[in-house]
Amino acid sequence: MPTLLEMVGAPRPPTEKATSVYIRRFFSGWVTNRSPFEQQQSRGESRFYGGATDVLWSGSNIELTNSGLLQRRPGFSSWTTGTVADTLIGAASFKNLAGDVTVLADGDAAVYTATSTAFTTLKTKTTGSGQTQFLTVGSLLCGCDGATGNWYYNGTTIFNDGIVAPATTPTLSFETSGAAWAASATTSAYSYIVDTNGNVQVATTA
Repeated sequence: MPTLLEMVGAPRPPTEKATSVYIRRFFSGWVTNRSPFEQQQSRGESRFYGGATDVLWSGSNIELTNSGLLQRRPGFSSWTTGTVADTLIGAASFKNLAGDVTVLADGDAAVYTATSTAFTTLKTKTTGSGQTQFLTVGSLLCGCDGATGNWYYNGTTIFNDGIVAPATTPTLSFETSGAAWAASATTSAYSYIVDTNGNVQVATTA
């Protein structure tokens, strides 16, 4: 809407391209069920009062106080008194078909089962492995971190996917059991014979 000066011919002031980066007080808070392109004010407020500049895009564990300021939502008491000498990087839960729930804690060095009083090592991880990804299939928990071999846990026993590689690399050796071909010679069935052309043949009958 033009001002009185503009109505009598005064030039319109240039539009400012800057906006304030300081919000003195919050009124709107975080509204999840809204369009990302609209504010939750009324049409009149948006048109004549400039709308709200304090709309929060997202948030977690935060609330709007009576003073119009943001503060962290009150937390919860600690669930477990147990400690572990590891850096925890994730958590999950495993619920089998019987309804039993096992709480899991993922660390840099191992995966642990957690209770209200202690942490117990479930699976030792390979050095340099990342965060463990968990998947529950029926009463079986599957775990993988990209470096340690895949493993499974049924609530009682943990076992690997496949077999563990031996500490010593296996070697392969061959034993010579063939004989050179000779006329009128008798040999046992399924023994190897080297003929005069250097070919290896198998005797199918004695």
